[in-house]
Amino acid sequence: MSDLAPTAGAAGRRRLVAAFARNPVAANLAMAVMLVGGLLAALSINTQVFPTIDPGRLTITVPYPGATPGEVEEGITRRVEEAVFGIDGVERVLSTAAENIGVVTVELKDRVNKITVRNDVETAVDRISDFPPLDAEEPNILVAQTISEVMTLVVSSALGERALREAAEALEQELLALPEVSLVSLLGARDYEIAIEVREEALRRHGLSMDQVAAAVGLSSLNLSSGEIRTGAGNLLLRTNAKRERGEQFENIVLRTTPDGGIL
Repeated sequence: MSDLAPTAGAAGRRRLVAAFARNPVAANLAMAVMLVGGLLAALSINTQVFPTIDPGRLTITVPYPGATPGEVEEGITRRVEEAVFGIDGVERVLSTAAENIGVVTVELKDRVNKITVRNDVETAVDRISDFPPLDAEEPNILVAQTISEVMTLVVSSALGERALREAAEALEQELLALPEVSLVSLLGARDYEIAIEVREEALRRHGLSMDQVAAAVGLSSLNLSSGEIRTGAGNLLLRTNAKRERGEQFENIVLRTTPDGGIL
């Protein structure tokens, strides 16, 4: 049987070639059909210079101002890991505890609904008791997406750095107003900074340290959620929005109070 199979195949090919030789119209028609079909298939293929690759990740970021990496690990990342690891669709959980911030990366399984998993993760984080800690801010949960850079615009000026940044931000808003533009990122500009200088003589006179001043500044500038009040008419969310964003807002921070009502 093994010797007859190649012979039968060769005979069939010879009969097909002989049939096309006797009928050239059929041969040309078959060739035209294959050419047209190949052209249509080539035109319908989706091609990309930089293919979009789904990273399949969720990132949970929790700012924790003034906390050490150990405090961030104990109060933030470890509790988030335990809450999200058993969720359906989660493949692996990685965390990074750094000074002032904790980041938990959730890797998803293939072919899962990212929006559904994100909602499940958000619900699990919200269910953590007494979370976040007092000084931590609200968790920020984002679905990682691949972004392809299309164009880079360079903005230069002889003016100062602040004026250059304000001009670049104005250009950013104008570009975002275009319907064809979905994302504009400002790169190379330093973040705004508020510098608070304290005289060493004043610290000694009032018996204060720089750590105490820094703690007072941090506690006086934060947005803090305090839970909710459940009533018959509905739930009321308690939240303090006291984050200071301008230099003059830090001028009257209370560093110390005295028993007689005096403030420093």
